[in-house]
Amino acid sequence: MALTKAQAEAVATVDGPLLIIAGPGSGKTSTLVERIAHLVMNLGVDPSAIMVSTFTEKAAMELIARVSRRLTDAGVQLNLAEMGIGTLHSLCLRWLDEHRDRTRLKRSYQVLDQFEQAYLLFRSYEQFRATPELALVVPGKLPAWTLAERLAARFNQCSEELLDPRALMADVDPATAALGVLYQRYLDLLADPKHNALDFSLIQVEAWRLISSAPDILEALQRRYRYIMIDEYQDTNTVQEAIVAKLAAGHGNLCVVGDDDQALYRFRGATVRNILEFEHLLPGRACAVVRLEDNFRSHQHIVDFYSEWMTKLEWSDGQRSFRHSKQLRAAANRPWIGPAVQRVSASSVEGWCAEVTEALFALRDEGSLGDWNQVAFLFRSLKHDDVLTLAAYLERQGVGVYAPRSRMFFDRPEVLLTVGALLYLFPQSWSVLTTRWPDDGQRPDVWAWFDASLQAFVDIAREPAHRDLLVWAKHLRQTHGALAEPTDYAFAGLFYQLLQFEPWAQHLGDSARGGVKDSRPARNLAILSQLLTRFEHLHGIDVLKPDYLELNLKHLLCNYLRFLFDGGIEEFEDEAEIAPSGCVSFFTIHQSKGLEFPVVVVGSLYASPRSTSDPLGEHLAEVHFSKPPYEPIDAIANFDFWRLYYVAFSRAQNLLLLTDPARSGHGANPSKTFRPVVAHLPSWRSHRPALQQLELMPVVKSHLQRAYSFTGHVSVFETCARQYQVFKDLDFAPVRSQAILFGTLVHQTIEDVHRSAMAEGDAALTHGAVEAWFDENYRFLSARERKYLAPSTRAAALRQVLRYVSAQRARGGDQVWARLVDAEVDVSLLRPGYLLKGSVDLLRDEGGGLEVLDFKTETKPDLRDPTQVDRYRRQLEVYAHLVEGQTGKPVTKMTLYYTGEPDGSNPMISWPVDRRRVDQTLDTIDGVVERIEKKDFHQPDRPRGRVCDGCDLKAHCDRRC
Repeated sequence: MALTKAQAEAVATVDGPLLIIAGPGSGKTSTLVERIAHLVMNLGVDPSAIMVSTFTEKAAMELIARVSRRLTDAGVQLNLAEMGIGTLHSLCLRWLDEHRDRTRLKRSYQVLDQFEQAYLLFRSYEQFRATPELALVVPGKLPAWTLAERLAARFNQCSEELLDPRALMADVDPATAALGVLYQRYLDLLADPKHNALDFSLIQVEAWRLISSAPDILEALQRRYRYIMIDEYQDTNTVQEAIVAKLAAGHGNLCVVGDDDQALYRFRGATVRNILEFEHLLPGRACAVVRLEDNFRSHQHIVDFYSEWMTKLEWSDGQRSFRHSKQLRAAANRPWIGPAVQRVSASSVEGWCAEVTEALFALRDEGSLGDWNQVAFLFRSLKHDDVLTLAAYLERQGVGVYAPRSRMFFDRPEVLLTVGALLYLFPQSWSVLTTRWPDDGQRPDVWAWFDASLQAFVDIAREPAHRDLLVWAKHLRQTHGALAEPTDYAFAGLFYQLLQFEPWAQHLGDSARGGVKDSRPARNLAILSQLLTRFEHLHGIDVLKPDYLELNLKHLLCNYLRFLFDGGIEEFEDEAEIAPSGCVSFFTIHQSKGLEFPVVVVGSLYASPRSTSDPLGEHLAEVHFSKPPYEPIDAIANFDFWRLYYVAFSRAQNLLLLTDPARSGHGANPSKTFRPVVAHLPSWRSHRPALQQLELMPVVKSHLQRAYSFTGHVSVFETCARQYQVFKDLDFAPVRSQAILFGTLVHQTIEDVHRSAMAEGDAALTHGAVEAWFDENYRFLSARERKYLAPSTRAAALRQVLRYVSAQRARGGDQVWARLVDAEVDVSLLRPGYLLKGSVDLLRDEGGGLEVLDFKTETKPDLRDPTQVDRYRRQLEVYAHLVEGQTGKPVTKMTLYYTGEPDGSNPMISWPVDRRRVDQTLDTIDGVVERIEKKDFHQPDRPRGRVCDGCDLKAHCDRRC
């Protein structure tokens, strides 16, 4: 690509600290790609020596795809799995896994997402309510679920600021001392073996502790990552800055990229001071500063508009400036005779909806709008009544609306019907609900939703066309009402039984292969399957038992679903498709960051900056944070407000429209903040004729390339394309196909054997050591999976591991272990249009070449029937191809090792690598991936035997076939 002078300077400046201030649309990602390419291609830097941290997993995947394509096109082979590209969370997890023995973490630890963290606190409410000063930390009389969310936010703040609970407890301020007690109680809860967990904030804390307490590990990471780049640096927090500073302290080659004007995540612990003070982060090292000020995205009018917006606020306290100066200019040629910033308004909500719709149709009929996906609406919240009214109005006029974060999941008909069916199938449900919430006028909103759900199901079931559904439901309702024996299913199992009936079955038909809008019902059902299986996992429910049924229903209805209903659920969002064809997009402003659209419509003009009081937070900042407060407290609300709308305005490429229904008096719209801004904008109607000369850009295509593996994708598709569609493409959560504890237990313990043998040799592999690894793995695996093995089965698993160790010892012990190259190796390579990934159990030296080994915890199959091992052989051929491409060494041998073989038997099957067969296998995989990408899930014949018998879709397919 052709670089601007500033971009070329950023690419060439590789030694020492570098701050890249990248304005909107200034090509910062392209600059990062070229910077990496320069290091590898021109300076000979190994790709694994480069670390790049992105803000989101999606950004990391896109960057990996662009870097790999750039280097592959230049003839550079690289191991994508070894590249240090990812979010800082994912990179920290990689280091923790590599050095888990030097941390407090045990094998099979869990990483809690935001919901799981809050739900754990909710379920452990009594432990925290015991602290008398709880109200000082979370003021107000709050329901338990709201309290859990507020506590989670406080604990995350403690983690991100690296606060010591002991120091907090020693504070004379009662609220701070109480927070210290609660935070320590929370840390103890996570460390409990039955949880063995980290939340997202603590991932970074544990990584920071690791590199702070282990100089050898820190030095190893500094040697590994000799060039470090951090994207979106304005949104980093205290612990992230501390980690990055330690990693870069040795060589100083730290490049950060960001824009302080786009700092949006203070509420998640981010601090803009990191980018504003970066030049002083590494003492004694001069920091170069490069400003990317050429905007390749927007019309000059739009650039001028949001640049002027930022000048309307005072950014200095007389001594310090709280933003970097920028002189942004439009570098792209966006000619148009009309103004690129306009307003769309009306005096009522109804008139406003009609006016917005007319403007859209004018863009289509008189301008160059070729697809509704060229238009994005941005709001502060998608739950505002005006936003919901506009979305409904547009859809009635035939304009599709894509709004995955509108929190409308629980209002969708398919979700209402499914929850209503579960309520109907258990006559105990209503008594559980009325016991929890008697008719005292204080029933929560979820009560009305349950009522509507049940009514929706009853109405459907009573229709003559659905008589088979009603017969089935009445039978189960009677069974559950007088349940005397445990069932062989739980709630998720009933969910899959429902899929055999209409209207559920139709959602898995042709529409499920359509675009995001058409497949929305199927996607929502998939999300519901995930929620139900997660509930059963969290509460240890495998089947329904008479003595626990009402308790299970109470947890499901009154706790779990209530918690989710109040918090809201986001619908499916395709990572590879930014804006689905045929729909305008509704985004929150936060969600739109990093995106760009030809036409952007910004609403929520009723908003004004609002300060919030947080005495505890202010005390923590002044007394316990590692640095004193930075921005003036009374200016923060204004700063954050201006940055938020700066991001919104700067998403537009060709046309920026400001819109809201006009209101006067109390709650005026626009607010006094936006009134003078909007008043000076021309109405879209006054320039309607000029739309004929408006040339809109196409929607930018995502660079994201999906990753596929042989076992997780190709093999599943070849077995049953229908299963693949439901469980992989639509992402339904299977019930019967959960992780096999036996196999995982054997695999993990053998991995421990390999790691120890490579580090310390055969002497470390004592019977006691192996048994200790096995017992620890079982303890934490069973706690995580909530599944258990019978003593005899557990003993059989241990025998397999010990038998493997004895066999290797008999073959030469240390001589055998000395041939090990690596264990549990993640490998991946770029194929045309996708990433091919795999995980090799073991690599062994074969005298100049390599041997690929894969372990199976079964007995060796009958070799007279080659079809039984053909799939395994093809899997090894894929691994051989990936390993050769990334190590540069030939793979000469492929081996399957069957740990289930008895003593005295040969447990191995080996093949030489046949290049022709490997090429054939890769061609087959390319064909399978092509079908998957085209959503060609046609299955002419049902699979035979256990494939169908053990599938959750069996009842659904039985009715269809």
